[in-house]
Amino acid sequence: MIQNKNKVKISQEIVNYLREQIKIGYFPIESQIPIEKDLMLQFHASRVSIREALAILANEGLIYTIRGKGSFVKARFPSIPHQENYVDFFDELMRKTNDNPTYILFIMELRKILECGMVELAALRATPKNIIEMKINLRAFSDASKEHKETVTLDYALHYSIAKASKNEVLSNLLNKLHNMYYQIILSKREHIKTNEEFKQLIAEHERIIRAIEKHDPQLAKEAMSKHLERSHHIAESILIKHML
Repeated sequence: MIQNKNKVKISQEIVNYLREQIKIGYFPIESQIPIEKDLMLQFHASRVSIREALAILANEGLIYTIRGKGSFVKARFPSIPHQENYVDFFDELMRKTNDNPTYILFIMELRKILECGMVELAALRATPKNIIEMKINLRAFSDASKEHKETVTLDYALHYSIAKASKNEVLSNLLNKLHNMYYQIILSKREHIKTNEEFKQLIAEHERIIRAIEKHDPQLAKEAMSKHLERSHHIAESILIKHML
């Protein structure tokens, strides 16, 4: 019975993640969502759990599957019935950012405040299982960078594993929304291609964060995360300046 319960939880976590990605447009209509193998790696889930999650999304009318090719987005997340005047905070923030790209810097500031506090909690609450998950995600990120593969999803998976270690579901959900917006606006559309040296620096920064969490040192973890996100902030600024010239 415990195994079944855990499997449901994993399936629902995958559903929530993909549903949110579709809702904000990170996966546009007719785009392909990550294949089963990638989802299994990201969530450390069985193929059965992945297929259960995809079946739920298909039943909701959000995705469809083509045999031998994968699953694709069929529709955006349906609007809330009988609440025409309801405006989601993150939808409004996305609209403002599209109208004024400098809003991404506000998002970066909010992300820094959120993740620096969150990593302190992770340092206090992380279990050995959480640490292992972080290291697995970092290894996957490192391997992908060496093979010049897409690393955005793997970078997110690493940060999300830190969020889960904080044991605060509200923070994890908020981080999920902010990361989705950040990647959609900046990372997934930028022209800049990281060099091998930049990837090495990113990996070293993440290693310092994980070591601090493993030592259960909240102050050290906060300092490591702050330096990492400060550099990301500068990258976002340089991208904005480039496109405004």
